[in-house]
Amino acid sequence: MPRIVDHDAYREELLQQAFALFARQGYGAVSMRQIAEALGVSTGTLYHYFPSKRALFEQAVAKVVDRDLAAWEKTVNPQASLDDKLREWFDMIVQQRAELTSAIMLTIDYYRQGQSSTDGTGVLVLLESYVDTVAALLDLPRTVCIVMLTAVDGLLLWHYPLVDTSALASSLDQLRIMIVSYARAADRSTDE
Repeated sequence: MPRIVDHDAYREELLQQAFALFARQGYGAVSMRQIAEALGVSTGTLYHYFPSKRALFEQAVAKVVDRDLAAWEKTVNPQASLDDKLREWFDMIVQQRAELTSAIMLTIDYYRQGQSSTDGTGVLVLLESYVDTVAALLDLPRTVCIVMLTAVDGLLLWHYPLVDTSALASSLDQLRIMIVSYARAADRSTDE
């Protein structure tokens, strides 16, 4: 009797494993053949699910971004203050520091390999969607969220070599204070 395969679940499993491999070795360092070998599948199987290394990478990154945003959205109280929302989000960032830092470095490697896309697909679209979701959850202007996310990425990279996460938490706390102060000042200026 043939084995019944849940193709969606299998695809998800391949994406998770591929993301971990990309994160360990970098986008440019692995070929589809090496990915298939590391995942224990044939290259034909890999190409059946993903037409190219770029498609595999972009879908793996999309899965991680969707998962992280869904986890945050599920825990965010829409009625909470901006300060509380930022505290909760920044706590999640500290907890997921290693994976998030790997994702940043991986994205940089991807772009260094000349994989950027201007056709409305790819990682740039994911990043834009991420910004939009964060802006909606925090009720902040999109431009402020871009600056904030850039600062978060920078702080993750700055604190990457440190084992202790307390310095990252302290830096994120300072960022939270600045964003909340900005929002209060912006609210006051629109009230006047």
